[in-house]
Amino acid sequence: MKKGKRYLSIAMAAIMAVSSAVVPQQIKAAARMLSDSDLSNAKASEPESWGALPNDEQLHYMKSGLAAFCHFGPNTFNNVEWGENYGTREPSDIFKLDQKFDAEGLVSAVKDAGFSRIMLTVKHHDGFGLWDSELTDYDIGSTPYDGDILEELSDACTKYNLDMGCYLSPWDIHEDKYGCFGDNNNRENYAGYTDYNKLYQDEIKEICTAKKEDGSYKYGNNNPDRRSDRFIEWWMDGAQGSASNIQTYDWPGIFETIRARTQAARFSGRTRQVRNWAVRGAYTGLEMKPVLLRTIRGRK
Repeated sequence: MKKGKRYLSIAMAAIMAVSSAVVPQQIKAAARMLSDSDLSNAKASEPESWGALPNDEQLHYMKSGLAAFCHFGPNTFNNVEWGENYGTREPSDIFKLDQKFDAEGLVSAVKDAGFSRIMLTVKHHDGFGLWDSELTDYDIGSTPYDGDILEELSDACTKYNLDMGCYLSPWDIHEDKYGCFGDNNNRENYAGYTDYNKLYQDEIKEICTAKKEDGSYKYGNNNPDRRSDRFIEWWMDGAQGSASNIQTYDWPGIFETIRARTQAARFSGRTRQVRNWAVRGAYTGLEMKPVLLRTIRGRK
């Protein structure tokens, strides 16, 4: 045992001796530290671009940080995620807000927390609208609540100059024209529609063009110092229902309806149709480069 330790000590001493011969024992410090002036004349060529490049609006969107998603509606009062089983229940029965909605408090808190924009579920899959629409009676205007949530949130965003996004679900469980294409001898709905795609696009138009009594726009961030459009983002999800009520959406028509009124807005959706139309640069005629999309809830 002692002999083994002796051999180990001799081996370690030999290794240290070799290391001393190979590795310098003294490292000299640089004569001085580098300063900014040493780097001022440094030049490097700009790397060549590769693939699709974001335009100014897309680049701003990617740098703008967090968005607050406000999912508020009948589901809030019925403790469900999707309102698939409301059946024939009246709006006043499923939306039970009995006090004034504190839009300013919400927007102020979102702004102070550092969020760049707020997204509102203006209509989720149940089909209930948080704006007082002339195209349906399944909305906040048919409840005892004395107000218009989308308008109130828009007024607060205008006051605090907070960007807005609009989630408008194409899937509409309540609308009996959902799943209907063209005329096809369908009976007209509440507002005289027989084609759901036409109705959905007109809902977008109504939200984008509705005005107050003073002539100002009713919805969106109307602050004169806002950077871009009144709505900077549109969420469409892409869920389609099932069985006989499945709907084929007119994505080109939907995108054109939005683009004609909010040219700088981003699109977000999880369906292949949404991604394909956007990534192919369907709106290069409006000098829009391919839209960079995010997926909802991580689903492809």
